[in-house]
This record gives sequence, C-alpha cells and structure tokens, in this order.
Amino acid sequence: MHAVLLAGYKKSGKTQLATSLCEQFREWNIPVAVAKYSHHSLDRPDSDTARLTSVADHVLAFDPDTASLIQPGKRSLQDFLPLISARVLIIEGGKHLENLPRIILPREGDNAAELDNGLGIGQWTSSPDPGMDSLADTAQAAQLILNRGFLLPDLDCAGCGRDTCAELARDIVAGRAELSECTSLSSPSIQVTVNGAPIPLNPFVQDLLRNTLTGIVSALKGGQSGRIEISLDI
Repeated sequence: MHAVLLAGYKKSGKTQLATSLCEQFREWNIPVAVAKYSHHSLDRPDSDTARLTSVADHVLAFDPDTASLIQPGKRSLQDFLPLISARVLIIEGGKHLENLPRIILPREGDNAAELDNGLGIGQWTSSPDPGMDSLADTAQAAQLILNRGFLLPDLDCAGCGRDTCAELARDIVAGRAELSECTSLSSPSIQVTVNGAPIPLNPFVQDLLRNTLTGIVSALKGGQSGRIEISLDI
C-alpha cells in the first residue's frame, strides 16, 4: 500500500488537497482510501450516539446512504487496514503518526520543520521552504505518493535493527534505508493475510506461528518439509 500523511494546521488546505488527490487517483483507476483524524470526539457528549456508546459494546449507525461501526475505546489505524481495499491511503491530519511519509502544508508563518519532523517528502505551499521539494500540481503530488508512499506497521519490534518504526521511516524518507528492511512486512518465510491485506508480524510472532504450524503439519500423515499453505475462513 502506498500511504502518505497530509500534515498541516487548521485551514491549511488538507481536505482540499485530499479531495483533489482522490479525484486524480480515481481518474487513473487506482483504488484510494482516506483516513481522517479529528481533534474532537465524533460522539458529541450530548448526542444520542454518545449515550448509546456509553452503555453498549458496539453501536451500528445507519443513515440513508452510509453505515458505520462505533466501538468505545481507542483504536489504531492498523486495526482497520484489513477492511480497506485500496492501493493508496491518504491520511488527513494525525501529525502524531511517525511511521509513514508526509506531504506538509505550511501556512505563512508556520514552522515547516515542525510539520516535517524528518518525514516530509514534499510540500504543498505557495511559499516553499528551500530545503524541501515543492509540489506544483495534484498529478505531481499523486505520482510522488506512488513513488515514495509507504506505511510501516508501528510495532516497534526492532527487527530492522532500529528501536522504533519511526526511526526506520525517517531513514527511508532520507534514502538511508529501504522498506524491505521491515521484517514485519517482508518476512520471506511466513506471511498472513486477511481478505488479501497482509498482517504485520513481529519476529516473536513469526517464530511462534512458524514453529507451531510446522509442528502440527509434520505430525499429520503426509506432512513433510516444503512450502505449507493454509487457508482459513472465519
């Protein structure tokens, strides 16, 4: 998946750029998804939805055109990736995320370096910072995402030799590392997918699954060394 975060403060044009990028990718027949981070709760304190979520474990909300599932408690972006069928993921807001590259949208007077945080691959602004590539149009920004967009699993498993995914992300953006160094995404010996979406596995879980499945299959009649494929519908 090619992923990018649009980093900017309020009224910097993030939604407008996200909309233009989605239109561009659809014009190119490339499936695209958007994740939007909000500074306020989607369940306002006095709303009917908030009253229901305070007493139920799950709430299904329907209107004439859409449906949503609301679960109390914090969820990470990675929890929802298996539900997304897209080649490109655009994240609006979420400046706290440090496991993917970002296009920054600094307003006049904003601290571009703070928005960049070592993860910027371009900037969308009429007053470009001389230290970063400026994006001239939507097609250029979309192509940049296809060329350099990525999303690390945020497991901080240290399988790549770094303490955190944020360190690897910054090294990839700076050209000091490759995405293939993430062992949770690119293990050559074991992979798990849900509805076609790969599930990141840290080294401990990889070894646990490998050893468990190998032991089970080897005990079966006809079990032998080689490639093992297991398909499971839940």
